[in-house]
Amino acid sequence: MKKFLLSVFALSTSLLAESYKVDNITTPLEIAPEIGGLAFNPSGELVVVTRRSGIQIAKTAKDPNGFQWRSFSDDSLHNPCGVQVISDSEMFVSQMAELTKVSDTDKDGIADSYETISNEFGLSGNYHETNYILPDGKDGWYIAVGTASHNGPTFYHTQGEYKHNGRRGRNFAAVKWKGWIMHIDAKGKMTPFAKGFRMHNGMGMSSDGKIFAGDNQGDWRGTSPIYHIQKDKFYGHPSALVWDDKFTKEVSNNPLFYYINDMKQYEKDRTPAAIELPHGMMCSSPGEIVFDTKGAFGPYKGQAFVSDIAGPRLVRLMFEEVDGITQGACIKFAEKKLKTGNNRLVFNPKGDELYVGQTLRGWGKPSEGIQRISFNGEAPNSILNMQLTKEGFLITFTQEKSKGELAKLANYSFQSYHYPSSHRYGSKPADRKNLKVLKSTPSSDNKSVLIEIEGLRTGRLFQLDLRGELAEGLDQKTIVYTINKLQPGTIVNEVKAKAAPAPLKPASVKLSKANDKVTVTVDGKLFTEFIQGPNKPCLYPINGIDQENMTRHYPFKNGVKGESSDHPWHTGIYFTFGKINGVDFWNTKHGKTQQIKTVDLQTQGNKILAHNQWIHKDKKLLSDITEITFSADSQSRYIDYKVTLIADTIDLDFGDTKEGMMAIRMDPSFRVKDQKATVINSNAIQGKDVWGKQALWVSYANTSGAVISIMESSKNFRSPTHWHARDYGLCSANPFGARSYTRDRSKNGAHTLKKGQQMTFHYRFAFHKNPNTKNAIDKIYKSWAQK
Repeated sequence: MKKFLLSVFALSTSLLAESYKVDNITTPLEIAPEIGGLAFNPSGELVVVTRRSGIQIAKTAKDPNGFQWRSFSDDSLHNPCGVQVISDSEMFVSQMAELTKVSDTDKDGIADSYETISNEFGLSGNYHETNYILPDGKDGWYIAVGTASHNGPTFYHTQGEYKHNGRRGRNFAAVKWKGWIMHIDAKGKMTPFAKGFRMHNGMGMSSDGKIFAGDNQGDWRGTSPIYHIQKDKFYGHPSALVWDDKFTKEVSNNPLFYYINDMKQYEKDRTPAAIELPHGMMCSSPGEIVFDTKGAFGPYKGQAFVSDIAGPRLVRLMFEEVDGITQGACIKFAEKKLKTGNNRLVFNPKGDELYVGQTLRGWGKPSEGIQRISFNGEAPNSILNMQLTKEGFLITFTQEKSKGELAKLANYSFQSYHYPSSHRYGSKPADRKNLKVLKSTPSSDNKSVLIEIEGLRTGRLFQLDLRGELAEGLDQKTIVYTINKLQPGTIVNEVKAKAAPAPLKPASVKLSKANDKVTVTVDGKLFTEFIQGPNKPCLYPINGIDQENMTRHYPFKNGVKGESSDHPWHTGIYFTFGKINGVDFWNTKHGKTQQIKTVDLQTQGNKILAHNQWIHKDKKLLSDITEITFSADSQSRYIDYKVTLIADTIDLDFGDTKEGMMAIRMDPSFRVKDQKATVINSNAIQGKDVWGKQALWVSYANTSGAVISIMESSKNFRSPTHWHARDYGLCSANPFGARSYTRDRSKNGAHTLKKGQQMTFHYRFAFHKNPNTKNAIDKIYKSWAQK
């Protein structure tokens, strides 16, 4: 019986500069689309294995609302995690407890036979024990048997042998073969293949037969890896070794403590990842891996794609073999156009469409369903490949570039780091180093460039960030390569430690008050002034270290060359909000009917103390106490802005709006959209993508090297805050705009401050000329936070 679609709608959205389109596939309302497996049968129908709604089959259509669905099995399987279709009436499904052959023996379109092929792996009852299957090409399978999690229990009665010493650790292997990849032959016989995994919830096989598996960041995983799987290798998670008789008899019956106490031996014994995926920035929880074998999905034939269960993206993988070792690079492919929960992938038979199956399992933003990515034949503007050379890297693009831009060293920013592995949960990038670009040589066709850099080493990730005109129009500007082996003949030049910088010379900060204005100087030169703007107090102008302008002049000066006259309420540095009890204090459209007025102004050393009243129709709605502290040295200028909001008249309802709160309107030279300025936040997100994101800081740099870093205290309400960080020069920190910034109607950033209550916010503005990189700004932030 066919299930025809009801009232769920589908969306289409552009992707990668119109080269790809994403469709939301409508599924029948009566099924829960939590996808555990995707495949195509010989008739070209999409087979969908679900967590709770059995196995569904769809005749696909160009219209995402036009799929014709039928049920192959309504029986609820036990957390199925993989599927192999062998005919229109037969398939193999890996469940938590077993590998099952599901068949329609009477050919009526409905499954009527469920045959156990293998259940030799254990089952503890823990929710975390996933089982993914990969056909071996010889009528057998590799099965990835996941470990259990400390967040869930194990049952008293288990399937298979139980070991008490396997119950140790954050992720553990209390029953047999957890944390292993096993091989099951066509007769159902199971043998160990590789060991040392945590949650390898996806594998893939290249056209030349190489096996790859992802794993999940966590204990013994500094970040999420992609492994090249080879027989009998150990891949770093010790819990699995309790089921290795040779290890427990000859080395230790407590593998976990053995390696905790001997990390040198651990590093010697474990097989490193072919590619490491920087956590958060690139991928948070890899799922299934698929290879583009037909070349119909754009210019990526031979490359692989991996899904991210905890993020709205896919990641493209580029493998190569260097001196017998498989390694390579990763780059985001479809960020933001996808939902989260991306668990399973499958290409359609033609190879020009990639289907993505999502499931809701508690990681990332809740999401489930099926999406389809379609290639329209137009070549994307992408980094095609990154390959290791003796001198550095060969970067290849999908489209021809300007020879001048390819040769420009300033267009390339390299850094290297590594993720330490230990029994602790995950790790941050360690020993991050900025690397000098020595030379860039364009190819004759201007589609690739050979970049020579310092500091090539094994055991590290090398991150390339493209800049300038070379980066304009690219779908992604960041690519990361994992080096396990150097090219033969590589000369290893360590990055020389820079000489200790000269001690910073203190600068003299003086404040002088005249009526309702305070002038601030540094070493006798104007830094800024505290003045009453059109509808609120503000700091204007702001002069940098070399007296260069940091803030826009308009609306205080008109007709300044290069400036736009938009948003006259963007006045230097200021603090305000756009919806308090429905009143908009953000803009000047309402004249003096609503304004923030300073009623008491004092100075104390290098600090301004201001008592402000927020006036609506001549009545005070609330008040604040503002403390602004100024400091400086020979290389930097700082403004520490502390505001205490006081509900001293009535309850205050802060509505969800993007218009707020601690803000700066920068000089036009800091415009990202048309002045080649750069912007980055504390999560390493760059460019216009920083808008609306939560972060501890956002930092802008112009092409002259001047940097403005805006920071919030981690003790602020709802830290890390959302940032109204525009590419035209406005940047503000706002904790009350969750819905406005995410466009997620399920969220609400509103907050009520009851009468008699108050709340305090701390911010820092740093004006300097340090590199505008995550590492450099993190150091500035940490120095402030420690104080």
